[in-house]
Amino acid sequence: MFAYARTLALVAALGAAGSPFVACASEADDAFRAAAEHYAARDWQAACDDFARLLSIERDHPRANQARFHYGEALVQLKRYQDARGQFDALLENDPLDRYARQALYRSGEASFLAGDRAAARRQLQAFRQQHPDDELNAFALAYLGRIELDDGQPAAAEPLFTAAIERYPKSRLVDQCQWGQAEALAQQKRFEDARRGYQRLAEARGRFAEYALLRLAALDNDKAEYAAALAWLDRMSREFPQGALADKAALGRGYALYKLGRTPEAEVALAGLLSHDSQAVDAHYWLGMSQFGRKAWKESAATFAAGAAIDPRHRWNETLSYQAACALLNDGQFDAAAEQFDRVLVQW
Repeated sequence: MFAYARTLALVAALGAAGSPFVACASEADDAFRAAAEHYAARDWQAACDDFARLLSIERDHPRANQARFHYGEALVQLKRYQDARGQFDALLENDPLDRYARQALYRSGEASFLAGDRAAARRQLQAFRQQHPDDELNAFALAYLGRIELDDGQPAAAEPLFTAAIERYPKSRLVDQCQWGQAEALAQQKRFEDARRGYQRLAEARGRFAEYALLRLAALDNDKAEYAAALAWLDRMSREFPQGALADKAALGRGYALYKLGRTPEAEVALAGLLSHDSQAVDAHYWLGMSQFGRKAWKESAATFAAGAAIDPRHRWNETLSYQAACALLNDGQFDAAAEQFDRVLVQW
């Protein structure tokens, strides 16, 4: 989870500040004026059409690079990131010293990131940092580069990037996102206490990452077998975010913690509510089955385990669910059914 803010204010018009458009001298000038008007009105598709018309008429028009840059900007607004990168790169190739070249280099890297081309994004954003080390856009470049490293499974490389963004640009619109990325990078390095402090800061800030931070704090405590502490975080989460986006994950964490605390009836109520949930159903079946197994409700647990195994054969719990179903059948005295289930486990795994 990592959101990205727009990083460049949109211009109100493409002409020089305070200079009205002059009468058209050519068809290309007419296309530029029309593009400027559509751009100022945020009619992105019409602006793109007119920018493309200008460049098809006169690729070396005096305002061709200006057109390429804002053509790319309009394409970004339409989420056509690959096409946008093409315009930014064309500007850089045409004139790497153009007044829009600095922004185009950054925008090319950003568009590559948003298009999913992380290799190109890393290359362009690193080049931007090297060429423009003091530019304010590095607040965003660092955030993107940190995210790329984190997604590539390189938390030790991601952490200093997020840290640099936080320390150098403490008032950036992405500072909370960088704080989140920093905490995630620390957790992935198993520096859990450092990560905990980061999550706590985000939780106390009560911003857009607070709900996520509370869930992470609960997960850290569940992993440490501090189940009562985990429940305290989850209780706070339910109070502060009663209709939160992570309510299903919180319910699973609650069911697990209650099960581990031996509060079986409460655990089973929490888990039963997730049995038909798209993303949490398999885990809910597993822990509900374990709770039923623990109180020797063999038939119930066998049915719960079997139902969970049938949901997704590729799920990480599938082998365990099938095995536990066989164990429950065995304990219930259903020896033939248990033997068949054990045989299926042996064949499949």
